[in-house]
Amino acid sequence: MFEHRDFKKLVEEKNYIDALDIIASLCHNKPSDIVYLSDYINIAEKLIGSLKIQDYKKMLEDIEVCLDRYKAQRKLNQSKLDQLKILKNKFDEIKEAYKNEDLKTIEKEKQQINLKNQDILDGLKEKLLALDDVNNEKEFSIVLNSVRKLEKDLDVLSLSDDERILYDNLIDNYANKIQQLTDKFNQIALKEYNLMAIDNLHEVYEEFIKNKRKFIKHFSEYKTFLVDKLLSLDVNKLYKESNEYYNYVYSYIFNRLDNDDKYVISKLVLEVTKK
Repeated sequence: MFEHRDFKKLVEEKNYIDALDIIASLCHNKPSDIVYLSDYINIAEKLIGSLKIQDYKKMLEDIEVCLDRYKAQRKLNQSKLDQLKILKNKFDEIKEAYKNEDLKTIEKEKQQINLKNQDILDGLKEKLLALDDVNNEKEFSIVLNSVRKLEKDLDVLSLSDDERILYDNLIDNYANKIQQLTDKFNQIALKEYNLMAIDNLHEVYEEFIKNKRKFIKHFSEYKTFLVDKLLSLDVNKLYKESNEYYNYVYSYIFNRLDNDDKYVISKLVLEVTKK
């Protein structure tokens, strides 16, 4: 159990944080001793600006409880009432100082948020321009990831009206630009897929012409080859020209197979996972 002398020693050492815990405990354990209440208020005055706003607020609320408990005593002479009045006035001054400190903290935080928002909006404008220089999907993905990281830290609720308009315009511009690039890279990927498909089809056709007899007689030996090069192709991705070539090669082989093998290849077309 701490004593009042422990509190005084910490105050002499200017260790006000630890002194606070002791005097708060003493004040609650002996609510009728105005000395403890006075020391509690004095230490609160010394700690203005040293505690987090929420912690300081809790301390003030606790002091108010101690004041009410002291005031609620049945026998208070005029001397004690005068002392209590002085302490109450001092406490009200401290609360006003806390209020001012709280307002300064809020304003400082608001300024920091505003500065951060401005930096993020500037960054988003730069990244929007950077999308004009992307040459492939990897670069596209890198820029988009950096945009997501920036936007994640944006405090949208704190934006001014002008900043909100700018942000909304950026969102619209990003949507349009992303759609354009997505369409562009999809078309590139689709073209590459069709070129790959035509090469595969040509390889299948050449293999069949070269080994027609073996191909027909030992069809099962070529199933894996056909699945990989022909049957796994997604005809929904093929251009008109590619699709015509697919149908030609498929029909050319299919029409030369016996009925059992036609049955097998027809099932494979439906069962194989398309790539």
